[in-house]
Amino acid sequence: MTRMNALAALAGLALGSAAMAQNTGVLLTDGDAVFRFGSTTTTVLFPTVATSSSRVSIDNRINGGVTGTDLGWDMQWYIGLSGRAREFTMTGFTGRTVTGTNQVAYSFNNAFGISGLSAVVTATLTDNAYGPNTSRVSTSLSLTNNSSAAISNFDAFFSIDNDVAGTSNVFAPLAFNNSHRVLAQSNLTAAGGPFHSVLYGYNADASGAGSFTALNSQMTDSGPDFTVLADLGSAGNSTAADYAQLMQWRRTLNVGQSVVFRADVNASIGATAVIPAPGAAALLGMGGILLGRRRR
Repeated sequence: MTRMNALAALAGLALGSAAMAQNTGVLLTDGDAVFRFGSTTTTVLFPTVATSSSRVSIDNRINGGVTGTDLGWDMQWYIGLSGRAREFTMTGFTGRTVTGTNQVAYSFNNAFGISGLSAVVTATLTDNAYGPNTSRVSTSLSLTNNSSAAISNFDAFFSIDNDVAGTSNVFAPLAFNNSHRVLAQSNLTAAGGPFHSVLYGYNADASGAGSFTALNSQMTDSGPDFTVLADLGSAGNSTAADYAQLMQWRRTLNVGQSVVFRADVNASIGATAVIPAPGAAALLGMGGILLGRRRR
């Protein structure tokens, strides 16, 4: 698997109107936590063809800045529609906004190859989110239907290949925190660990876990996956060296309506993986909630 060159900018750089057109990656920092969202040297990130198999390369380091142990490899958002030959990836990039050192937002028109669909993808890094030796990367996909027809029963997918400290070697069964789905994976043997990475899907309808090759092929093969994914029902050792996770939501988006999907990647170093308490998760916001129609 090769890393995709994706989005880059210096953290904390004030962006002018010319910079807003940059289709590059960003290095987010907060305390000594670092999250690299795409390449910081390549100027082209998002594909122009929605059937591209490109993904956004990432680094996710809890401590030690850019020299800390890396807990991430790549990620991507996808949209599936009934009747399409496969799920489509992010296209239609229009601009980027960096806020402070730890937040970035990317805007799209005719996103995912869907006429009239606008989108915003965000990433926010928080150091010590749940105490020392923890960090949280919150990513979201906001969609607005500006077309003249409803987008019915579409699937949104968030896919991440964590590769915790090289490769993870232990995974936990699917857990629920209120209506949110939780998938945890760990590397218990890497020096400086144990290391953990927990994918938290707010109000997700389904989830998947397994080898990157198996999961990614479901997003990029020639056949649609317009079915709800099977959940991981048992714990164990990963039989694949390259282990990945995926969250899925299914919604209908009426004309003028908006929806926000959210997934968090909670990283930690210690004896056990850190999972937010139900009350804390509620305060962080809800993903997959349909919003009211825009005023015209």
